[in-house]
Formats: sequence, C-alpha cells, structure tokens
Amino acid sequence: MAGISLKHINKTFSGGICALADFSLDVNDGELVVLTGPAGSGTSTVLRIICGLESPTSGEVYIDGSLCTYSDARERDVVLVTNEHPVSNRKATVYDCLAYGLKLRKYPYEEIDSRVREAAAFMNIEHLSETKACELPLGDLKRVALARALVRRSKVVLLDNILDGLEKSDRIALISDIRKVNKKLGTAFVCSANDSADAMTLGERVAVMKEGRLRQCDAPQWLYDNPADAFVAAYLGEPAINMLDGKIMFDEGKLMLDTGSRLLPITRTRAKRLLGLKEECTNIIIGIRAEDIHAEQMFIEASPDTIIDGSVRLVERLGGESLIYFKTDGRAQTLIARVDARTAVNEGEQIKLAVDINRIQLFDKTTGRNLAALPALNMLACRLEPENNGSLSLRMGGESHPVPAAVASRLSDRSVIGEEICLAVPPDGMELEPFEGSVALTGDVDFTVEYPSYTAVYLKIDSCEKTVVAVVPHERDLSAGEKITVYVSPEKQILCRKSGERLMVSRPITDNTAVARVDAAQGGATAVVGKSKLKLVGEWQSGARNIRIPPIAVKLGKGENTMSATVLEYDFTGERTILYLRIDGFEPYFTAAVSGAVDVGIGDKIKLSVAPSDISSAEVLPLTEYIKSISK
Repeated sequence: MAGISLKHINKTFSGGICALADFSLDVNDGELVVLTGPAGSGTSTVLRIICGLESPTSGEVYIDGSLCTYSDARERDVVLVTNEHPVSNRKATVYDCLAYGLKLRKYPYEEIDSRVREAAAFMNIEHLSETKACELPLGDLKRVALARALVRRSKVVLLDNILDGLEKSDRIALISDIRKVNKKLGTAFVCSANDSADAMTLGERVAVMKEGRLRQCDAPQWLYDNPADAFVAAYLGEPAINMLDGKIMFDEGKLMLDTGSRLLPITRTRAKRLLGLKEECTNIIIGIRAEDIHAEQMFIEASPDTIIDGSVRLVERLGGESLIYFKTDGRAQTLIARVDARTAVNEGEQIKLAVDINRIQLFDKTTGRNLAALPALNMLACRLEPENNGSLSLRMGGESHPVPAAVASRLSDRSVIGEEICLAVPPDGMELEPFEGSVALTGDVDFTVEYPSYTAVYLKIDSCEKTVVAVVPHERDLSAGEKITVYVSPEKQILCRKSGERLMVSRPITDNTAVARVDAAQGGATAVVGKSKLKLVGEWQSGARNIRIPPIAVKLGKGENTMSATVLEYDFTGERTILYLRIDGFEPYFTAAVSGAVDVGIGDKIKLSVAPSDISSAEVLPLTEYIKSISK
C-alpha cells in the first residue's frame, strides 16, 4: 500500500480558478517524489491537500491506506515544512524549535530530550542547540526545519519549495540532507521545487505539472530521455531542447522526417511506436537536444544520412564544453549544439554537424503529445446501446460488453445512448486476470517496449482492428504474435465523446428519490420531505409517497419550491456543473445538474428551486427509461 495515494483530485477556488484537475499520484513508503512546474502549476496546493490545510473539490486522499480526504489536519500525522516559515518561532533556540511539536503532544521530557539530541547529532547541528533561530543563516535554518521532521517521525513529510533562496552549494548540501533523512525515516516524502534541475537532482521520481495537471511522473533520466509531451521536453534541461516544425513523409515505403532543409530517416523501432500513422503527417514538432547534435568527425563519418550544414552565429565557451548557436538553410530560427570545448569553430564559419537520429523526439503540434510515447488513454470506438432488461452495453465490432451499473450511474450526458462514443482506457488500466464487471479485449501482441518499472505491450485488438497499449509487470514474458486477453475493470472504464470530452463524473448521479408526506388538499397538493415543503401539480393521493426530482430540473436560487442544501462535492463537465448536495430526506445525497460553471465551494450553504411540474411520482423505472426521463 502506498504511503500516500491521491485519486482524481480536483480543486477549484472561488471565482472558478482551477488549481488542480484530475490529479492522481501514488507515493510509496520510503519514496521521495518531487513536484515541479512553472508558477501556478499547483504543486503547493497538492501539498496543502495532503496535509489537510485545503480540501479538494472532488477526489480522494489516502494516507497509510486510510481515507482522510476531509479529516482534520491534526489527525493525519503529517509534517509540512514551508519555505516562508521553516520554523514556527524564530526567537526560540534551536533545541526548543526541535522539541516544540513533541511538547504540544505532551511527550515525556526524557523522550523529547532523547529525540532532539539524536536528530541534532544526525543533522550535525548539535553546536547550534542554544542558538536562536533568528540568528541562523538561511541554510542552517532550513536544516533545523528538516531536523524537526526527523524528531516528529511522522508517516509523511512534505517540503514546500524548501530549496528556494539558497546558494548552489547550500542547495546541494540540503538536497543531500533531505535524501539522508528520507532514508533514515523510511516514510513517504513529497517535495515541491521551482527549479527543474533541483527536482531532477533530489527526486527518485519527478512529477512535472502545468496549470494543475500532472503531465508526467517518472525517474529523472527517463523523463529527460522520454518526455510525454513537448512541454515536459522543453521544461527539463539546459539549454532548452531545439524545437523545429517538420513533417513525417513516406519515401519509397520508408518513414522519413522532413526538417525543411533535408530528409532524416526514422529508425524502425521509432516507426513501430508511431501508432496508427498510415499517411503523411504535416503537423509535427521535431525535438533535438543540444547534446544530440555532434561535431566529432568520427560521428559525422558514421552518420552520413543525418548530416546538416550550419552557419555559426555564436560560440559560447563554458570551459569544459561549448555551445554552438547556428542556423541551417531555409530556417530563421537559431539552433544550439553542445560540443567538446576543443572543437575548432568560430563565429561566421560554416560547419557540418550530424544528428543522433535515435534520440530525436517527435511531437504532435496540436496536442504536444510525444508521438512515440505511451498514450494517456487508449481510445476504442464503440456504440452505447440500451438492452431489453433496462441495462446498457458497449458494442465494439461484433462484440457486446455490458456496462456495469457503477459506470452507467456516472454518465453525465444521457443523450449519447444509441450514439457512437469511445471507451477510454489508460495503459495501466488493463489486467491479465479477469474480474467482475471487466471488459475483455483479445488480440495479438505486436511488440513490447521495456520501461524502468513495467513492460508496455502493443496489442492489436481483434474486435476493433486497433492497436492498444497495455502495461504489464516485467515478470510476464510476452512475445510477438502471442494471443492474449486483457481485462478493463469498471474503475478504469471511461466513457468519452469522440472529441475526447469525458462523459463521466466522479460520483453516481442519483435519481433524487425520497419518501414524502403528501397532502392532496383541494387547494393543491403539497409534499413534505425533511425540512422542505414542495408544491405539486397533477393528481396525487394523500399519505406517504415516493417522489422524484430529475437532476436536470433543478435551478440555483429561490423559486416556487425552494430547498436548502449543503455542497458535498461538485464536477464540471464543460457544459454543466454537477452538484452533490446534502438535503434532508434524500439519501445518500441529492444531485443537481445546472448549466454552466457555478461559483461554489465544499461546505457552502445554497438555495435550490424546482418547478412543481418537474416533481413526479417515483415508480420504479428501468435504467434506460430513467435516463430518458431526466434528459428531456
């Protein structure tokens, strides 16, 4: 079980500002993961949600296997060290700073003293014990803050931009200390870092974020060599990766790369990973790292097909290496090559360089996705169809797969029944063993690619003639041509439009059925549910009756029938906001689907209204009939 598990976390602040969008991350006990990204990426928000200082709009937080999404921060056994306030009282001595947390928890003096002295010795700050925190240089102050985490021995340690403001030598020393404390405690560490180089140096895994979304999380070198998209490629590395507009074309049956000035061959291994590419692709970006452009004569002679001619604009001599800024024929932009410092080249000269074709990156210009990387989702075309027994099924080719109730109840737009949609499945959402409610996909193994912690299997599915990618453990030995079946659990089944827009929300959409006390008086029938008194129209009989309010019929604000509600959670689908509400009499909760984005927060008290004509008797309906009734 992971020390920390974040599942589909969304966070929207007042004014509709989205801080996190569908963020998921697992951190194992003893693992050190670093979150990084440009300003506004949401790295600090992730840490605040883990420790309980912020509540997510939706999603789940698990610490040490226990659900604690909305539990109090004091109950989580988490240490958070921030850059702004590494210690709480800067007028106290270092000893008192280290002992403060244990004193609050009323630990015995002997244990407090033992822990403080042990931590101080481990961090080599014993000589600072009687020094006031305000007298310490910034580097020592942050080491004291780290020692506090060691004293506490918490399940989780969070470090928020703790490396900021330090000179390089102090940063390197603190990084070494953080890794040392992580190994000593053996607990989950999650850090944020504004500098990508610091993140790459510190983390066992690095999670790159942008605008609240996790773009990629992996080992530092793997991230650098195999970026999931153009943003990750550009964010990591100095100098930044060279980006060229280009296109992929066929030349005598071979895939070639047109850079504008010459054609470069695409290796067979790379070509096989360009899924679904059957014709020219004119809308791509070619990524070439500076160190993958070579000036050595031996490399040039061995790679005649990848030679490019350049006009040198500037040579930046860094001592151990040089950066050559050059232009190629037909291009206005300047490219950068990292070469040996002894390379004889000067400004204004012409130079021959060769590209390491095995290390170039190819990105979709529209989406930024690495064309050879694992897809975020496998998109399988299907039709959502109603069955005679009232359930739903997905038809792919000649096969029909029942839709589990847990999936059908989370469908946000019921009008897509009978239409072509997509079943979206993440590569890690497929298992080799069947289980209840799973969708079975059978096909032939095309080829496999070894990754640091798993094997990616490229599988040609029989029912839809499409290649999907499944992630399996290293120990499962699969070979090309082998026929296998993979199974998609209900938790991993995502229904989407063909455009990729999701059709599912985080919770089941309830039918808002409740037992009401109906009074069918001559002046008009009314229904009392909990604390709400609702007007009815039509023929009703007095007594206890089941009523139903379609989610789509609910309006925000006061009206003819007004109800008071508390916001439990909400989703935004792009067209509607789905509100999950607590209203007396409706169990387990009440669902409202209102048009547009709504400025609400978890725990807010709001008013809702529903027209009398939209309240109906709640006789039992098959699922498909219910869906039709709330989609009108």
